[in-house]
Amino acid sequence: MTHEDLAARLDRLELAHRRTRRLAGVLALLLVAACSGTMDDGAIPDVIRAHKFVVPGESGGASIAVLLSANMEGGFLSISNAEGKDVGVINAKRNGGGFLSISNAEGTSAGSIGTNEDGGYLGIYNPEGKGVAAISAKEDGGRLSINSTEGKPMAALAANEGGGNLVISNTEGKPVGLFDANLEHLVIYNTEGKIVAGLAANEDGGALTIHNPEGTMVGLLVADENGGFLSINNTEGNVKGFLEVDAKNGNGVVGVYSREGNKGRTLKPGP
Repeated sequence: MTHEDLAARLDRLELAHRRTRRLAGVLALLLVAACSGTMDDGAIPDVIRAHKFVVPGESGGASIAVLLSANMEGGFLSISNAEGKDVGVINAKRNGGGFLSISNAEGTSAGSIGTNEDGGYLGIYNPEGKGVAAISAKEDGGRLSINSTEGKPMAALAANEGGGNLVISNTEGKPVGLFDANLEHLVIYNTEGKIVAGLAANEDGGALTIHNPEGTMVGLLVADENGGFLSINNTEGNVKGFLEVDAKNGNGVVGVYSREGNKGRTLKPGP
């Protein structure tokens, strides 16, 4: 290639470059004109329609800091930390209500707020994502539950038609204590779920029951219309002795029965 040929080629490249810059300038002017046609003196447009909005993370790459989109259930908003872990989510649920979830730095849920058919609920989770506490609305009122680190129920307080209800459970999640205002009683269970003691109220006063490991009542102390009544039972629940107040004269009466239960004696004061 001669010196003249090289000079001519450079002239052609410079001319093409000038044409490209002019074309870019024209496109920029057209874009500004199009935007000015949809905006009034630089005002924010009333409506922006899109299937998805994505705000990339400061670190660049494929990381997303904010995601706003729609799905079959409704709207969805996700906020991520610098490591790309979701730490906040707001979305619509299939039941038509909303759901909010807050997560720790590892992306494991630490708390959530949502709705159910009876109202709303609040859940608290440990670092492993196990539910350790919850407050929810129920048909008869509110309910508060406290769980172990494994998510097993340890205590629950709820409202019902007759008042309140309290349940205490052991480390296995089995109930060991129950207080129900509706039934007006307190019940203690063993580890096998059998009743071993009960305290209740009735129209004449209070009642105390004692049970063996199989749940059979072996002792009863109760208030009745005459005063007090004490009963001692065998392992089958059959009465073998009692102490009561005589309804006729108000004297005390002691009664005992044989092993078979077909014989018995009573002891009363007087001749």
